[in-house]
Amino acid sequence: MAGLIGRSRLRSRLALQFGTAFLICLVGLDVTLYFYLHTRAQRRLHGQLVTAGAAFLSGIRSQLADAHLPLAINVENALRRWPVGPEAFAFFDASNHLIGYRASHELAAFVTAGRPAAAGPIWDAPSAGQQAVRLAEVSDTVGGELLRVVVARSNADLHDYDSALLGWLGGSIPVVILVAVIAGYGLAANALRPLAAISRSIADIDPAELSHRLPVGQPPDELDVLADQFNRLLERLSEAQSRYRLFLAQAAHQLKTPLTIVRGESALGLERSRDLAEYQACLQRIQRAAEQMSHRVEGLFLLAHAQAGERPPMNDTVELDGLALECADLMRRRAHVLDRTLNLERIEQVQVPGNEGLIREALLELIENALRHGDPRVPVAVSVRRSDGHASTEVLSAGPAPDPAILEVARGPLLSKSGNGLGLSIVHWIAEMHGGSLRYTRRDDRNLFAVEWPTAPRPDLQ
Repeated sequence: MAGLIGRSRLRSRLALQFGTAFLICLVGLDVTLYFYLHTRAQRRLHGQLVTAGAAFLSGIRSQLADAHLPLAINVENALRRWPVGPEAFAFFDASNHLIGYRASHELAAFVTAGRPAAAGPIWDAPSAGQQAVRLAEVSDTVGGELLRVVVARSNADLHDYDSALLGWLGGSIPVVILVAVIAGYGLAANALRPLAAISRSIADIDPAELSHRLPVGQPPDELDVLADQFNRLLERLSEAQSRYRLFLAQAAHQLKTPLTIVRGESALGLERSRDLAEYQACLQRIQRAAEQMSHRVEGLFLLAHAQAGERPPMNDTVELDGLALECADLMRRRAHVLDRTLNLERIEQVQVPGNEGLIREALLELIENALRHGDPRVPVAVSVRRSDGHASTEVLSAGPAPDPAILEVARGPLLSKSGNGLGLSIVHWIAEMHGGSLRYTRRDDRNLFAVEWPTAPRPDLQ
């Protein structure tokens, strides 16, 4: 058993549990069987005593009818002629006087004592040995007189029967339990074979290729449910792996251009000696590329938090009018560097619930998008408007309409394979986090990007 237990703790636990359950059932069955067989043996002994007494009385009645002798003589004759057996007999008349008996030395005292006053028709009398004596009384009218016969028999046979029965039942328990544990171990091994197959299938899965799925049977059992849950885990891991790869591709795409500018400008500046104005212009271009790279890195980290399912706190009360003035001041230097003009058009006083940092990021993204892609001849206009139950931040700029594919990417997953629409994806996600929406319209040959914010907090976003 020690070798079996060492091979598999799970199989051993299952085998021991199977053996324990079998032991409980077996003990219950043995106890029930013992009491059933013990009761049957008791009843059989009772029946033998009563039958022997009744048969004896019947024989005396027949003999009396044939010989017409006195009752006492008939009883004596019957006692001499009755076959010798384990029973002892004693006959009493109506006055409880002993007429005659036949008994061994051990049973004579019991059978001639008669029935105790408080005893029933069948009773036990203790003996000097280990076994008691079972007695029964049968009475009938013979020759017009009441004749009672007491039949006695030792309980030794019944005691031996009980001892043998308990020995067999008790001795069978350890043997059966041992067989049950070994059989349980084998059954557990057979039952766990599909689990071993699942383990091998899992071990064969390449971490770099998570498209493999475990087979699921129909209708599913417990192992099929486990396999299905593992398949769902693989799907989530595969999605996470895809998001990770897309994030790396997006990061490489977004950082490629500013890094190229930095490397190119720095290499160009080191080719030969230049005057101060040329060095300043070169450093300004490097600075703009570095700012663009920093801005894109911040956007990528924001997207990474969003893809991880992190929900930011939404317990700020944000003044959109003040936030618009702040963002405009922050972006004026950026507009100057890009040779653009930034104006505040219509600013209405309004407050919205949410995360102030995210709302600021969304407005800065819209302004940055308009400054980079807008027509330099037309100023970029920032507005804050309020309506029933909603407020909106709007950025209006001139220039060609954006590619519909970029707008579709902005409304789709945060990370796209094309690498375009990163800023709009950020704005779209921030709007959804606040229960709002990103809206684009073409107005008078100009592009209007607006984010609508609910002015009342939503319970599902708290």
